Amino acid sequence: ALLRSIQFQHLGHLPSQAPRTAVVEYRVCHAVGVCTTGSMSMVTTNHNDAPTITLGYVDHTYYHGTAPIAFANLATVSDADHASLSSARVTISPLQSGDVLAAQLPAGSPIAASFANGTLTLSGAATVLQYEAVIRTVVFSNTLVLASVITRSMSFVVTDAMGRSSASSPTADVHFCGPSGAYHDGSTNAVAVCPFGTYQPLACQASCMPCAAGKFGDATADQKLDTHCVACPSGKYQPTSAQASCDSCGIGKHGTIGEMGAASSSHCTACLAGRFSASL
Repeated sequence: ALLRSIQFQHLGHLPSQAPRTAVVEYRVCHAVGVCTTGSMSMVTTNHNDAPTITLGYVDHTYYHGTAPIAFANLATVSDADHASLSSARVTISPLQSGDVLAAQLPAGSPIAASFANGTLTLSGAATVLQYEAVIRTVVFSNTLVLASVITRSMSFVVTDAMGRSSASSPTADVHFCGPSGAYHDGSTNAVAVCPFGTYQPLACQASCMPCAAGKFGDATADQKLDTHCVACPSGKYQPTSAQASCDSCGIGKHGTIGEMGAASSSHCTACLAGRFSASL
């Protein structure tokens, strides 16, 4: 019964997952002083716990056209039976044109980073804490002017030195937000610049604000502020809002002198006898 109760245990980090044979040698002595010696062996299979990663806050908003956004800055990486990792991956889903992931690597870091096909790969033997520090610097950005506004999910996978992996749960969601001067085009699910004659001073908007009647959109001014909207000059008018130009009074007419921002053709007056206007 005593021999049957013998147990094997390895304390500390496992050097290998390969099965090992433990040999127990014993010597049993009887009450009369006669002893018997022998040995027995048992094969052990090591168990390797997978590393884990938790992300903390998982709901983020990326303001297009601004600085890249960090979405794993609260991540925690751990491994119960290994002090080092061999790699980590961050994947965008669904990947959209112009999407980029990047990480900041400290000088002399044993970790290398590469991004391709929507996946940022971190590789190289390094401690759990070194991987955690780099993962916290991972940022998302998009290089296109007119980018998709579909929400992206960022999933993480960490792998230990023995090849055991685990994924983050839940994933980090990055919501896409258009900048000022643009809007979310529902027909294309993309950011679109406000057309001339409209403007938008706020980010994350589904439409643009129109220039009022009597004004037009100045093509030389951006569409972020209402200064994009300019009053029609004398001799022109605009009865409709959200327009990129003004209508001319026409040949043989002139605008009321000194009147700007006319919203009606009543601004236009026929030339007096002996005078003419040959321009539109």
